[in-house]
Amino acid sequence: MLVTARLPTPDRPGGRPDLGDLPIDLGEVTARANVSLHTLFVDNSVLGGFSAEERQRSNGANLARDTDLAERWTDLFTGAAGGTLSKVLTGSGEQAFDRLTRESSAYYLLGIDVAAQDRTGRPLRVTVRVRQKGATVRYRPWVLVPAITHDGR
Repeated sequence: MLVTARLPTPDRPGGRPDLGDLPIDLGEVTARANVSLHTLFVDNSVLGGFSAEERQRSNGANLARDTDLAERWTDLFTGAAGGTLSKVLTGSGEQAFDRLTRESSAYYLLGIDVAAQDRTGRPLRVTVRVRQKGATVRYRPWVLVPAITHDGR
């Protein structure tokens, strides 16, 4: 579980800080480490943006854009890890914790059959689909298949 607030990132090429592919690379490493990542993004700036003081100070700033930029890094990181991102805009986050508890209380374990040529020791990208309409499927998009050793194992 990662609980985070504002990690602003630019939305223009060359903007600072320039994170490049760092969020996706970290997410892939997290997935390969067999870690289940769930993130709570806590941001009360939207609610605070409607106060008289902030409206006067912000001079009509685009709150939705600011929020999107603040959560962008976390969303990329969590998505690449195959985890879930829950936004907490008001309150203590109790609803998000309850949802996570419900969703992680049961799971299916999926096995894959790997061809010999895929046993390179490098991560493989996988996609999981189901036929049931409206179902939400969460999975790690990467699987690490050990290389074949010289003794054939």
